[in-house]
Amino acid sequence: AVRFSLECMADAYVTTFFETTADGHEESVHEPHAFIQTLLLIPVCLLIGNFVRHISIEFNSLLPYTVILLLIGMFLGWLETVAYLGTLGHAIESVKNMSPHLLLGVFIPPLVFESAFGADFHVIKREFGQALMLAFPG
Repeated sequence: AVRFSLECMADAYVTTFFETTADGHEESVHEPHAFIQTLLLIPVCLLIGNFVRHISIEFNSLLPYTVILLLIGMFLGWLETVAYLGTLGHAIESVKNMSPHLLLGVFIPPLVFESAFGADFHVIKREFGQALMLAFPG
C-alpha cells in the first residue's frame, strides 16, 4: 500500500514539470528521478533546519530562525545555478521547477497545523475580534 501511494505521488509529481518549446508551447517533461531526488532532499533539509535551530538557540542569534532558513535556502538556490552540486543540485532544481499548486498542497497544511498547534489560546481569544475585522472587511 505504501509503495502504491509513493508511485501515485511520483506520477503526480513527474507530470507537473513543464518546459517551453521553441514555438512557445509548454510540454510536459518526464523526469522519473526528480521525485526520488526530491525525497532525498527532505532529510538534508531536516538536518540543516535542526542544525540552524540548535546554533541559533546556542548562540542566542539576533535573526529569527525562519529568516536564517530563508537566507540558507536563497544561498542554496543561488549556489545551484553557479556551481555543480551533483544530486543535491538536481534535487534543488526539481524543487525550483515544482508546480506551485503541488507546492501549496504539500507545504501549507503542515505550516497551518504547526501554527495552530503552537498558538496560545488566550492570545487567540484576546485578538479574535481584530483578526475577524482584518479577515473580512479589510
